Amino acid sequence: MAREVTLLLHFIGLGLLMTTLVAGFILNAHYKKATDAQSKALIVKALKSVGLMSPLGMFIMLVTGIANMISRGFGLFTDGRLTAKIIFFAIAMISGILFAVKSRKRGALVHQMAQGQAQPDSEQLLQSYDKQISIFYIVMPLLLLIILYLSVMGHVALVQQLSAQ
Repeated sequence: MAREVTLLLHFIGLGLLMTTLVAGFILNAHYKKATDAQSKALIVKALKSVGLMSPLGMFIMLVTGIANMISRGFGLFTDGRLTAKIIFFAIAMISGILFAVKSRKRGALVHQMAQGQAQPDSEQLLQSYDKQISIFYIVMPLLLLIILYLSVMGHVALVQQLSAQ
């Protein structure tokens, strides 16, 4: 029963993470289309709210992923596929942390610009943040697709092994 609960929570964490990623992607697309600083500030505020759910999804996936490994009798380096998943998940977490830092800086800068308190080089700095955040919305889905691929292929291989016996 505990294994089923951790698996369910793992899928809930994945759903939460995917929801925040899709919502962030959509809001970022609207941010790019916004022409004035007030509109951008409003969108950045919404992005901040959405972004607060992402660490929760990552935490749930990390804890339940480890619990699922333990319940199935795997160690950290027992199965190469699981080790690869952990490595890609760590890269995704680090990428998410770096993204959060850039997002916070971009949000503060956009709010300064909306209030008319921006520094002379603010526009260039904002373009730099925007470019880095756009790259995140390419890299993170790719990382999650790799992790999902490793998950599915591992389960397919397990089913094939069981059916061969």
